Amino acid sequence: MDMFFINLFKFLSVVALCTPEVVALTQLKECEPQESSLPEHIVPNHYELYFKLNVEAEAFEGRVSINLNISRNVIDRIVLHANHDFINIKDISYINKSDNELIELFGYCHDRKNDILVVKFAQEIHVHSEGRLEIEFDGKIGANSKGISKLTYGDDCNDLVLLATAFKPNGTRSIFPCFDQPEFKATFSLAITHPTDFIALSNMEVISRVNNPIESNQVISQFATSPKMSPNLLAIVVGNFDSLEQSIYDGQLQVRVFTQPGQVDQAKLALEISSKTMDILAEYLDMRFPGKKLDLISVAGLNIGTMGKFGLILFKPKYLYISEEMSTLEDTFIGTEMIVRELSHQWLGNLVTMKWFNESCLNDYFGQWFSTYIADVVRPKYEIALRTKLLANGVSSRTYASRKLGPNANMSSSEHSLKLFDKIIYFKFGSMVEMLHNYIGYDNFRLVMREFMQLYAYKNAEFNDLVELMEKHYGGLQLTDFINSWLDIEGHPLISVDCVGKLLTMSQRNFVSQDSEQQQTTFWTIPSAVLVSDGETQTETIRVLLNATKVEIGLPEWFNIESPTHFIKFNPGFIGHYSTIYSKKLNDRLMTALKRRQLPLLDRFQLLKNTVDQFYNKLVPEERVADLFVALGEIEDNPIMLDEMWMDAMTDELKMLTLAAQKRFYYELASFKDDTDLGYLHRIKITSIFNNLVDQEYDPIIKDALTLFDNCHQSIEKVPQRLRVAVAGAVTSGGSLEQFKQLLASGDASKSDSFRRALIKRLSRTNQADKVGAVEDWKKRNELGME
Repeated sequence: MDMFFINLFKFLSVVALCTPEVVALTQLKECEPQESSLPEHIVPNHYELYFKLNVEAEAFEGRVSINLNISRNVIDRIVLHANHDFINIKDISYINKSDNELIELFGYCHDRKNDILVVKFAQEIHVHSEGRLEIEFDGKIGANSKGISKLTYGDDCNDLVLLATAFKPNGTRSIFPCFDQPEFKATFSLAITHPTDFIALSNMEVISRVNNPIESNQVISQFATSPKMSPNLLAIVVGNFDSLEQSIYDGQLQVRVFTQPGQVDQAKLALEISSKTMDILAEYLDMRFPGKKLDLISVAGLNIGTMGKFGLILFKPKYLYISEEMSTLEDTFIGTEMIVRELSHQWLGNLVTMKWFNESCLNDYFGQWFSTYIADVVRPKYEIALRTKLLANGVSSRTYASRKLGPNANMSSSEHSLKLFDKIIYFKFGSMVEMLHNYIGYDNFRLVMREFMQLYAYKNAEFNDLVELMEKHYGGLQLTDFINSWLDIEGHPLISVDCVGKLLTMSQRNFVSQDSEQQQTTFWTIPSAVLVSDGETQTETIRVLLNATKVEIGLPEWFNIESPTHFIKFNPGFIGHYSTIYSKKLNDRLMTALKRRQLPLLDRFQLLKNTVDQFYNKLVPEERVADLFVALGEIEDNPIMLDEMWMDAMTDELKMLTLAAQKRFYYELASFKDDTDLGYLHRIKITSIFNNLVDQEYDPIIKDALTLFDNCHQSIEKVPQRLRVAVAGAVTSGGSLEQFKQLLASGDASKSDSFRRALIKRLSRTNQADKVGAVEDWKKRNELGME
């Protein structure tokens, strides 16, 4: 019989025979304050863990046996983590593995501020070898983000119970005593006693499930030993599930999706996306995920969006229950983004882990950028990378200037690092990685990532380890200067571009700083490019490195700034995110190129966002904004730009210019429909334009929307999903009273909370006397019970 089970059955027998009066090891009254980080001379290499879960009593009992490597000759204590608020210590013993001697202990104490458990020996012992620390404990199961959480959810018939370790990165100490820091990686063997009718899931696959010899309504699930991993990656989930799975890696890995009972059909797309993502990640990183299974679990009541652990990931149901037919486009690509991000973390975060909490935020930022890149490969039609880039570049430079990327060396816990993570910093960091990826090239970047995984899998790394590998493979860019400048300098770059003859000058300063001395001495290292064109047949892209406050480069002999068709575009393709301001002559040439339709989407988008942002910060006159809107209004036919122009128009005149362009777009489109051949972001923006034209009471679209409503038997549920809000607006503002009543009736029947929320918002705008009363009654019925 497996030694794990032999020891386990012994423990179960002792637990069954013991009474509450058994005297435990002495808990000392006082414990001197400890360092927030654990000492490095005691390192765990393996945990044997057992939990007995009592669902009804909302409690658990446990035992952990930790194999330790001790590098000092003499010690008088062992220091590890345990959260006294969640677990209670019942007994502790220590065995010297060299002679199997049981060492006498003096007692134990807690430093509650730092969640430290100190185990003191009766006298100093001479070790410099291996030992085994064994601790028995118990704890409470609660509805919180620490410890083992009990989550209850309904299935229309009765309440279902699910237990999950849905804690934050430093929450492992809330379920058992451990060395709860990222660098203390170890292997884990786990067994769980749980009710017979529950399924138990963890990081590894179940290798045996046997009846509990003490209690017949309980079973013991034992899991395979994990690879080396940080303690915060341990996961336990127990409950009732349905599931579906798919084999990849030539049958060596099972990708499984677990759902609430009866919901499994809603997770088919999530399984398809997950399986494809795992194949793409394995190919890109030249390393397959090492487990035999990977679980994605829908957890109702989860208080955050996702919780990724090694081999097991928890999701709010809305991120797994996605469908290209039934879900909104936004929900589909947000769900996809979440899935790909968490799967990417299986490599970058789980296999390779940051050494300390002050690096974990950088790991998350890099993982976010990398997962967006991979998501675009998995589902290019969703346009996830384009959406992310547009969101990032829609943030004002002043907002970016308020965020600093660099890690805080004094950060003592992952709680602190989580507080620092926000979308603005992610966008700023993602821009830095995008510049790096573009400058060193796809092949070199992938080569670095593969070597990084080979060197640091099952280990801990620092961000500088990745930088050093990049410098090894590509020394042409001053990588250390580049990365350090973006991590350490507060603010955001403003690049001024001017041209005199054949000389192009690029000057940089901090967008918001008024300190003249700082402007002269502080600069970012920026890898970029300049597109030079004669507007006809000749085009040249010049790579440039801005590594001073002012950089000058020579232009091709054929370029002539005085020629009306010649133009220069700095940062083509919007690779780097920084604000670019052009001299009047260069800006005039760009306007000509724009009117001649010679600037692609991302360059037009950058020009719009930079110009509006600079106007609000009093860097350019209103005239420049007006000239841009006039030029765009004449030629723009991309729904992304037309929607962004409406949001950026700051005067009635600019609103009217944009509205005219949107009307022209609708006329040329000649159809009120959801074009499923387009990318998701384009479809969303077309829908936004439709909604705006309805709000502006544009008669042609209102007539088309009312016709569609009648053709759908006056049922909003039969209207294509992307068009429902526009149709509802058309019926509300221009429909007959009979059509309006049918809209409300079909709205009552809608199963989509998101649509009903949108409908309430749209209905609230009506001021027609014969409809107001019905609107108020409908709102009262439908505002109840929605999130």
